[in-house]
Amino acid sequence: MNRLKTMARGNKERSGMAMVIVSVIFIMVAILFMTLSMSSNRLRHVTAGVLEENQARVFANSAAEVFWPFFEDCLRKRAGCPKLFPKSGCDSPLNPYSGQDLDGFTLSTGDFDNKDALKASLDQLAEFCSENTPPIQEFGVEVRWHCQKPIQANGMNVRLNGTVETIISVFLQTNRGTTPWQFGRKDVHIFSFSREFKLFQIMPAPASRFTLFVKKCQQEQFNIQEKKFQEDDGKQKILVLHNSPRNFSSTDTEAWKKSGWIYLGEDRVVLNVDGSHPCRSQSEYFFFTPTVAYQPDSVQLFSCTSLFPGSPIRYGWMMLGCNEEWVTSVPMRWLIDYPFDLKTSGNVPKLVEHVSVLRLFGDKDHVTPTKVFGKSHFRAVFYGALVYDANEDGAADYLVPVASGSTTVILPKTLGAFPIVRLPSVSDYPPNHQYPTLLNVDLYELFDLGNMGVSGIPSNLGGLVPGYEGQTICYRNLMSMVSFEDFFLENSSANAVYDGIFAGAGTGIDPVTKDRKKNFDKTDYPNDGSGFLLNAKWQSNLELFRGDLSKTDLVGPYKNPAFFATVFSGQNEFLCEGPITRDGNNARIDKATVARIEGDLQLPDNLIIDAPCLIVANGNISVGKLESGKPGSSPHGRLVLISLSGNITMAGGNVGKVVLMAPSGTVTWTDRLYMSGCLCANQLNPNVISQSGGQIDYDTDCDVSDPQSFLRGITVILGPSLPGFQNREPNS
Repeated sequence: MNRLKTMARGNKERSGMAMVIVSVIFIMVAILFMTLSMSSNRLRHVTAGVLEENQARVFANSAAEVFWPFFEDCLRKRAGCPKLFPKSGCDSPLNPYSGQDLDGFTLSTGDFDNKDALKASLDQLAEFCSENTPPIQEFGVEVRWHCQKPIQANGMNVRLNGTVETIISVFLQTNRGTTPWQFGRKDVHIFSFSREFKLFQIMPAPASRFTLFVKKCQQEQFNIQEKKFQEDDGKQKILVLHNSPRNFSSTDTEAWKKSGWIYLGEDRVVLNVDGSHPCRSQSEYFFFTPTVAYQPDSVQLFSCTSLFPGSPIRYGWMMLGCNEEWVTSVPMRWLIDYPFDLKTSGNVPKLVEHVSVLRLFGDKDHVTPTKVFGKSHFRAVFYGALVYDANEDGAADYLVPVASGSTTVILPKTLGAFPIVRLPSVSDYPPNHQYPTLLNVDLYELFDLGNMGVSGIPSNLGGLVPGYEGQTICYRNLMSMVSFEDFFLENSSANAVYDGIFAGAGTGIDPVTKDRKKNFDKTDYPNDGSGFLLNAKWQSNLELFRGDLSKTDLVGPYKNPAFFATVFSGQNEFLCEGPITRDGNNARIDKATVARIEGDLQLPDNLIIDAPCLIVANGNISVGKLESGKPGSSPHGRLVLISLSGNITMAGGNVGKVVLMAPSGTVTWTDRLYMSGCLCANQLNPNVISQSGGQIDYDTDCDVSDPQSFLRGITVILGPSLPGFQNREPNS
């Protein structure tokens, strides 16, 4: 019995042990299956994650490929992003003087004018990348600037290095996870693509502030134009300077602040002024102040002032330009060379019959006075006269004298204007000599008319003008004069003329010595450029340049090869590996370029400039036809062409927006030149001008002191891509 009980208990124990073993086996199998399941889930999760990451990377790479050309085009056009290129002012981080820090500056796609088109392209790309994988729910694009080196500046020649980083965030909506609550989570993949950048100001200061900058000029070198009295043009061609887009206004006394300036340096320069007749609106008609009065049946009348109280005789004046007749015409030569002898006289001012081939202030259709630096003077004839004006209307009366000794013979009417002849010295006036003869256009002598029935005329000139000089009313101040020879030097300077062209410029009987409005300081009569200062218009205490224009090395910053984005060993390397591409018969530069070429450079014909370009060569530069000036050409193109030690030769024609600098040589052209910008040379050959002529319109985009123009000169060049990185941030 006991044995039976013992056997039964053993069976129970063995059965329980078996149950335990079976349970353990089931648990182990369950754990194994769970482990295998979790491993499979993890593998699937990792695999899906890799696929999604690759999907995000493909999208990010493609998005970067879409964005970089868009961004580069914005930088090329210098427009399309108000934060970088505001439509007014200079409040941009690209301006190193704006107070904003470019380092760390960030942009988003919403900061671009063309953001809708950019987003549409990226949306289409995201849709394509989401066809067989979890969809791209959203994405973001940011641009972040990093400056590696501080600003290197020499005046306005700014250079800045660094990187531009495009950060692309990709948000994927997933249905994977190891736990139920992880399904439907959002994963963020962040990719960064960086490119080097170099920032330049390609407008060279201070030369780009000038329409024309010539470092060395000789006194009479430009006075070679042969021109007759009534001719608009002569035998030689001329170079016309339009210094501002707006025409002259007598009320805009500060027009010089908004216009391109002129520098004619080293020695004193005398320019014979064009303009032959006050009835004709010729090139520098504004010079011939004051405004001449007219009446319908008159040929010409003088502007008059009441100089002789109680007398019908007034003092009148006008200005006449230089022309051949001042030497070849006896009546005109009489006026400025009295008493004269056509064979022996030496009193005629030198070259008064010739006109300058430089026309500084525009032409009759576009008059643009401006500030002139250098020892620059004008020469013209100051035409003084005694005017009979009994009705006091400010115009010369027509007189009807009666023949001497008869009351029946009526002579033809004659104009009561009697030019006062030029007497070079006091010895030509009483008591050393006799009173001069004053004849009108009909050769009537003024003081003979008193004996012919015309009332109010004294017997001789002494009754009106007692002495040659020193008196309140003296002959020296009233006679016809030649500006440079007879005026005080400061009163024949270009800037003194500028001050005198505006309405109400002064009072007094003598426009030569009258008080000016003082648009300029007295030191501007003339201003030799030794104390030149260029301030920024957006910040009055910011000096962009200070120095002596005659001694300034205008191309100093460009002598260092490290300044440039690219340096080419020679012309062949530049033409083969540089920015020039071929478009049929044309060559094109459509990438921002700041390059230096060792040696000479010959640019190809029919070159189209479609981007900001600063091209500097050590030697001579030869330029064929530039297509940037043709209608329909790119508005984004600008060419700054600098020869460090040689000359620039051009075919000419319409070359568009260009800055030409040969500060150690000269600039020449073979066809009539039309350009918008500025021309700078060490010397300018007047024979080149006289053979081809030309026109330079100052481009206000060259004005580096203007905030908007300063930004137009900022050029950013993007370099090659740098190694990027990827970061994944899961968000539940």
